[in-house]
Amino acid sequence: SGAIVVAGTPSPTNGLLTRYTSAGALDTGFNGSGSRAVTIGSVAGFARDVLIQSGDKIVLTGSADNRVVLFRFNADGTNDNTFDGGAGFENITGIVGEAEILGQQSDGSLIVGGNDNSGNVIISKFTSDGVLVNGFGTSGTTTISGPNLQFTDLAVQSDNKIVVVYNNSSTNVGHVVRLTALGAVDSTTFTNPISGNSEFNGVTTSGSSIIVAGTNGTDPVVVRYVSSSGAVDTTFGTSGVATLSAGSSSTADLFRVTLDGNGEILATGELTTGSNQQLLVERLTSSGAADNTFGSGGIGLTPSSTEDVQSNDIAVQSDGNIVVAGGSPTQNHETIARFLGGTVGGKPTATVAPLGTVRKNSSTFTFQVDYHSPAGQLIDKSTLTLNSVEVSGQGSLFHPTSQIIGRQRTGGTLSVVYTVNLPAGQFVNNRKYGLILSANQVADIDGMFADVALLGTFNVRYGSTLA
Repeated sequence: SGAIVVAGTPSPTNGLLTRYTSAGALDTGFNGSGSRAVTIGSVAGFARDVLIQSGDKIVLTGSADNRVVLFRFNADGTNDNTFDGGAGFENITGIVGEAEILGQQSDGSLIVGGNDNSGNVIISKFTSDGVLVNGFGTSGTTTISGPNLQFTDLAVQSDNKIVVVYNNSSTNVGHVVRLTALGAVDSTTFTNPISGNSEFNGVTTSGSSIIVAGTNGTDPVVVRYVSSSGAVDTTFGTSGVATLSAGSSSTADLFRVTLDGNGEILATGELTTGSNQQLLVERLTSSGAADNTFGSGGIGLTPSSTEDVQSNDIAVQSDGNIVVAGGSPTQNHETIARFLGGTVGGKPTATVAPLGTVRKNSSTFTFQVDYHSPAGQLIDKSTLTLNSVEVSGQGSLFHPTSQIIGRQRTGGTLSVVYTVNLPAGQFVNNRKYGLILSANQVADIDGMFADVALLGTFNVRYGSTLA
């Protein structure tokens, strides 16, 4: 349905689960009001992360009474009492600590990551119905020993291995470790390529790569590893690290990372300038370069605020738009923002039907160009300028005077009829000429530009009639 489900703790003692429509309005089909408190009897819970299972069942993790807890709700927000092996909608585990992140293996098993009370990272596994899997790690939990470790994120690979990122608060260094599907620590070594202070806060996996997002203490950074070996992928960014400047008077941090439908990297966090904070989304190409078609220099920002705001999670909607969720730890409210993401499935393209033949002394010819958006999004009419098309041939590149004389939109295709005027005698007999789409012309509504391309050709013949 495209609904947006958000879990959080808007006050120090109350967990909250909220569902919005795809347009950002509270969905009153969920619990009658769009939200519900998360409690265990009289004990308030801390809601940290959420995922959607088949049948639109909602699994939430967090903590209550200093223990890791899991909840499952039906799509309408009511308690799912078939959870925890039929024991009820909540599993009050015996695991002491706080859960932060949920992941899911291919069989539906739930992976929960967090911290215990001694500065250790804990990773636990449950069945899809919320029962602890004792065969994972030691009695259902793997512990990465500290002290002073702060778990930040996990990602499940296609082979069900689990990639975990965490920070050491005493050394100010980010770390990556991988567990097998059954919770044993993988022998692969992941080296942090950032010299000096660093934080690793978010992780995602894609095919042969592991992508980590964080900060070098000042600027947002993204690191890519080769999954099979754990080596830093030096073909990415600069020696494996992509860094976008936060500006001379600002600092930035990234907290979560994901991929869009085009394989580009999206990371979200916060930008701080003096007393102002802004939610930040950064988009990189698959090679680690800033995607300059997004925001300013690859960075999109919400309006500045004097509140302490940060973005804690990110998701891509089916139309390519980007939703981030976060809030203000000091102001006790949640914030949802959406950024225009661009076409899922590729950039717009342009094609032209065969143009036939024009006579040498003709000063005018007409042709139609069809601009296509792969995901069916609209083409931005304002980018269809009179200089969108050039004519090439016989060693020359002509910039003819042109006029758009007709437009017709059908779904994700915009058909444009152009009339082009060239001075008589420009063409050479028995030569072929091409129509070229100019640079930085013709975008979809989210700013993805069609690439420069040869649209089609036409021939010139003496004495022939206009085709």
